[in-house]
Amino acid sequence: VSMAAGDFNKDGNVDLAVVNSGQNTVSVLINNGKAVFSSAVFYNVDRAPQSITAADFNHDGNIDLVVANSGSNTIIVLFGDTNGVFASRATYKTNGYPDNVLSGDWNNDGKLDLVVTNGKSNNVIVFQNICKK
Repeated sequence: VSMAAGDFNKDGNVDLAVVNSGQNTVSVLINNGKAVFSSAVFYNVDRAPQSITAADFNHDGNIDLVVANSGSNTIIVLFGDTNGVFASRATYKTNGYPDNVLSGDWNNDGKLDLVVTNGKSNNVIVFQNICKK
């Protein structure tokens, strides 16, 4: 199980996103500020999601989620809004069994990049400024 945390709905409380590999979904749980979480809202992703990370990838001020899907050789960006809803998405192909994602500014240009490890092909892919804006 992989999880990511962030203030998805901008209420000052840390919320959770959880990968559900067997169901090909991501669950988002909104925190009420007292460590009590709402019922999960499920978002469909591609086959066999393995890893998730949270950050503002498209520079709109809202937290987005990136999911590595090993069964479909893809990563999916779920774009967040100010209410903690992830209604739109983008899909990117990788070259073999993506099993981990990590965000950071790997090329020092001030914009978030994404590193994806591919378990079966034993390589690493860097998506620079994955959601250009």
